[in-house]
Amino acid sequence: MSNMPNDEQFIQRRMLLAAVLSAVVMGGYIYLAPRPEPPAPPDAAAVEPAAPLPDDSGSSEAPAIGQAVVADPLEAAVGGQTREASAERSVVVETDTFLVEFTNRGAAVKRWMLKGYNDAVGEPLNLVHQGGATRFGPPFRLVRLGGEAIAGADDALFTVNPGPPVRRAPAELVFEYAKDGLRIRKTFAFQSEGHVVRLETQVAEGGRPQRHLFTWGGGFGDTAQVGNTAHSQTFYYDEGELQYTAASDAEDERISHSGPFPF
Repeated sequence: MSNMPNDEQFIQRRMLLAAVLSAVVMGGYIYLAPRPEPPAPPDAAAVEPAAPLPDDSGSSEAPAIGQAVVADPLEAAVGGQTREASAERSVVVETDTFLVEFTNRGAAVKRWMLKGYNDAVGEPLNLVHQGGATRFGPPFRLVRLGGEAIAGADDALFTVNPGPPVRRAPAELVFEYAKDGLRIRKTFAFQSEGHVVRLETQVAEGGRPQRHLFTWGGGFGDTAQVGNTAHSQTFYYDEGELQYTAASDAEDERISHSGPFPF
């Protein structure tokens, strides 16, 4: 019993010594160990600033969080620059079955001549009725969904992709116009044979895509033909079905059809 205090003091001294030695070792390690260098700052010349979103409004403010940004579908085509021809010109595309002449004013059709078909006076059949086109607009004129004109589109002088004035199919015509916030692109693709033509159109105003239609106004085909009604008929689409009306149906009364009709 008399040796117990000495034993406890001995143990306490050893624990204190161990704690002091541990503190000395940790301090020496922190002082003598090599310190990691801080990461080098990024090279300012290698950092590219984020490109600003296209904005035709002229505002430099960033869009708010959650705000939708509508990209201009023609931005890549025209690069945000004005694109306009200096003068009116015509471009002709000829295939094995027809010849079509365009004007760059409005990027519309002036005449569409079928090969192997004649009109009432024996001339090559022109599908464009000149009087109707003058009154109602040329074929492939663009309008809004309600039929209203797109301001500036009819008189716009479009640029045309490089090529000769007369081109042989297969060929592609690309008409582009960009000025005062209005941007329009029309692409016509022609095959060598047949009568199928692929048309793609894009319209944007103020940097926003616009829904639109293209029209063929003023009649289609030989509307001046007279005296040959026994071999004439009309046909059109109505609610997805092709409707035919023979000339004999109009024997007792005049029949008319009004549209617009899809084709």
